[in-house]
Amino acid sequence: MFCRRKIGLDEHRLEILDHLEARAVAARRRTSVNEMVRGFLKDVVSQKNRRLSALERIQPFLDRPSVHLGGSRPSRDELHER
Repeated sequence: MFCRRKIGLDEHRLEILDHLEARAVAARRRTSVNEMVRGFLKDVVSQKNRRLSALERIQPFLDRPSVHLGGSRPSRDELHER
């Protein structure tokens, strides 16, 4: 029981330290933690949208490759014929 309580307290301390550190970073940037989170989420969504857009642009090239790389491969038996 004591271990559980100690772990719980340690986790709580870490949460408090993380919160204080986040507030300190926000203060240095002259903004709020909420504004930083909003900016982070906006960046995540923007990055995902850019990835999806890039995939849509290259998908036709992936569906119909313009290069044919060689013919069929030799079978295992053909490779090991002596």
